[in-house]
Amino acid sequence: MEIFDKLNAAGIPCSLKTGDDEVIVPGARHIASTVECLDLSAHYEVAVIDEFQMLRDKERGWAWTQAILGVVANDVYLIGNSSGVDITKKILSKTQDLIDVKEKSRHSQLKIIENPVNLNEIQSGDAIIVFSRKGVIEWAEYLRDQGKSVSLIYG
Repeated sequence: MEIFDKLNAAGIPCSLKTGDDEVIVPGARHIASTVECLDLSAHYEVAVIDEFQMLRDKERGWAWTQAILGVVANDVYLIGNSSGVDITKKILSKTQDLIDVKEKSRHSQLKIIENPVNLNEIQSGDAIIVFSRKGVIEWAEYLRDQGKSVSLIYG
């Protein structure tokens, strides 16, 4: 959704395909999709697969593995953290695909808490990560009903 919004706002027609939404923009030569909705029968000039380290995830890893191995593109860019590099190199060595790793530094620090937080203890600046558009909206409504100020970022 974030890429879809940014490209269209910049005047670059881009379609969208997710499990929740499908928006076909007339004349679009770009498509932003969730990895599960990637059309493996299409040919792309460039494919960007974000969060590629998710191929290590037990529940959704199949989708990234399928995308990395199955996308038909002249160039494929895998974006994500370094935890997926070794397994990706191992997989691509079997297919004899080339991989060129370029590392960039993170501009902000992530802080992961050890124990679940009671929703009544949420403080200003805290983030709740939700993995569907419907879930984002439902949690925002719940928090607003609790008197919390809410900002939504969906991407």
